[in-house]
Amino acid sequence: MAFGTQNTMGKCISRNWFEGLVLDFDAQPQNEDDQKLYDEATAFLLDAENIISRIEGYESSSALSRKALAEPTAENRWHALESVCKNTLEIYHFWRFAKNCSQFIGKFLESFVAQIGDDQLTDPSDQLQLSTRAALVRQFASLISAVIRFDRAKAMANSIQNDLSFYRRIIQSAHQPQTGVGSANDRMYEEKLFEWKQPAELTDSVVSTVSFFLASPVPVMQEVCKAIEKISDKSETIQALIPFIPNLYVHLIKKKTFPADSEFNFLCLRAMVGFIIVTDRVEPEGAFHSNSVVKINDAISILENFHKNHPALNKEEQVYQLVDCLKYWSVHLQDDTTPSKIAWRLMM
Repeated sequence: MAFGTQNTMGKCISRNWFEGLVLDFDAQPQNEDDQKLYDEATAFLLDAENIISRIEGYESSSALSRKALAEPTAENRWHALESVCKNTLEIYHFWRFAKNCSQFIGKFLESFVAQIGDDQLTDPSDQLQLSTRAALVRQFASLISAVIRFDRAKAMANSIQNDLSFYRRIIQSAHQPQTGVGSANDRMYEEKLFEWKQPAELTDSVVSTVSFFLASPVPVMQEVCKAIEKISDKSETIQALIPFIPNLYVHLIKKKTFPADSEFNFLCLRAMVGFIIVTDRVEPEGAFHSNSVVKINDAISILENFHKNHPALNKEEQVYQLVDCLKYWSVHLQDDTTPSKIAWRLMM
């Protein structure tokens, strides 16, 4: 189904969505339903921080794996298996996080727009009551920020896929005795290998699924986009709101909602980039074409000038990283329908 039908989208873009909108990110939820969603997001984000710190600190099993391949003694094979099994369990938890993240962001989006019917959307900013829901706007930014941070950390941990591949290889031979075992030490490790049990979570089916999951350069973003596509197929409101979301964060930065030294500015910047990528991946024509509702030129200008406008944040390197995310995680940037100036500005 195409996102944003002509009638609904026409209503959305007929005026300035955010005229006069000012949000206080330190504000608390204003009603019971928002408080519940806010608390659920807070709990999820705590778990996300734990997972992100784990993938950022991921230690490869490659040295032990190489040693086991070069000198396949029982002891070397055991130490390699022990290490790579531990890492594969960790990778399994990364995969579970991606599934949970996509489900929660889908739920968050559905709850956020629950009071708007598909035939009622005329002014998203007003009907979503954004002026009183700053806490949820901040939480939404934090959720997509977690997605970007995880996928960037995964991209830096090149050994993850190698560890999983070695795990799949070594478990095939873990219980097979080696010829020429003579020393007591070798026999001890052969016995350990023979008695080793594959963790219950790591069924062959799950490991294959996780391997496929890791093949994506942006595994969590991909899962999030799938979830959003699924729920938007059932809701014209969500279809129309997809490009609304990045523009919200464009507005908050452009209108200098927060002091120049506030970390909220960088949170909004990461949310802006994240939701542009989401839009580009779920909209059939992407986010960069000349008729796109997404304010791409404004977004690029914000990226180009962010460090100059917010020097106290010292985020120059992180801004470059976000530009790379926009360049390499988007799928329509190089389309013929993308104005050459936009592609040129981002690819410089």
